[in-house]
Amino acid sequence: MLQVKAELQRESGAAEYNPVGCRVCFDPSTYTVLESCGRFEITVVRQGDLEGPIAVEYCTEDGSATAGSDYIAAKGTLHFAPGEKEKRFKLEVIDDDVFEADEHFYVRLRNAQPVTALGTPSLATVIILDDDHGGVFKFPKQNFDLVENIGSFELTVQRCSGARGRVLIPYWTEDGTAKAGKEYERAEGHIIFENNESQ
Repeated sequence: MLQVKAELQRESGAAEYNPVGCRVCFDPSTYTVLESCGRFEITVVRQGDLEGPIAVEYCTEDGSATAGSDYIAAKGTLHFAPGEKEKRFKLEVIDDDVFEADEHFYVRLRNAQPVTALGTPSLATVIILDDDHGGVFKFPKQNFDLVENIGSFELTVQRCSGARGRVLIPYWTEDGTAKAGKEYERAEGHIIFENNESQ
């Protein structure tokens, strides 16, 4: 998957000690969505002691993505009733026909009642994949160390900075210090990425 440095150092470290025995936090704390997805759900969970009500606010914050042009700013309050473990709310990204680099924004939890109920992670990162062109294709890393008796090896190809349309990618092997027919079997062919497929 696409890796983005999400500036997680910005995440609040509040409520490492929680005397009320419960906490609310994001699960998961990273979301990856296509620019064309429209609305999608964010999940906040409650862990530990489920007795009593809990309330927590959420709000969006700009990262490399900007509210109003890349996503719709949102804020609100989630109310957990006694025994309730999960709440979901929807956010919306804005689709356009302009090619741009993949971007991200944040969603923060704050002002929990009781205050000690705010857990970690209290900051979620939303990565918006631009899908306005065919994409850029790459391997997850440049070098792979394999043992001789591995047999077959599956190599992953990733698609980023776009996901529009069906794309045919040719591939072939080339000799290095290892020679085809002796240390490895020559391979060539095509990989097909369907529309909106990223891996």
